[in-house]
Amino acid sequence: MRTRTQLRRMFQAKLAVMLLALLAFTCTALAAQQQAPAPAQDQPGSQQQTVNPSEDKLEAVAKAYVKVQAVQQEYEPKIQAAQQPEQAKQLQDEARGKMVKAVSDTDGITVDEYSQIMQAAQRDEQLRARLIQHIQKQPHS
Repeated sequence: MRTRTQLRRMFQAKLAVMLLALLAFTCTALAAQQQAPAPAQDQPGSQQQTVNPSEDKLEAVAKAYVKVQAVQQEYEPKIQAAQQPEQAKQLQDEARGKMVKAVSDTDGITVDEYSQIMQAAQRDEQLRARLIQHIQKQPHS
């Protein structure tokens, strides 16, 4: 029988893996919705930039993340069941739009901030751990 600590560690590990997987999907989806290229792409050394969001920002990202995850869970089976490539693409576009709306409708965070923090969490283990703590506090659907 597994101890409570072991179960908690397994849950955290699963959550971290889910976060990274969803991060890749989310960042791609959100980037596809952006009209103009991000200014950071043109600045030398911008990829080395440290992101240190406040706890309030992380809370907002966590709320948006839960909403984005719900959209992904809703659309993933629909996309996989699509009979035609055009139908799958239409569903992907619809899902992207809903993800962007989910983030933009979340108080305290913009789509750009969400993307930046999620990308930084992929690189920074401490930031990722802080974000996971906030996500775990969120009510999940």
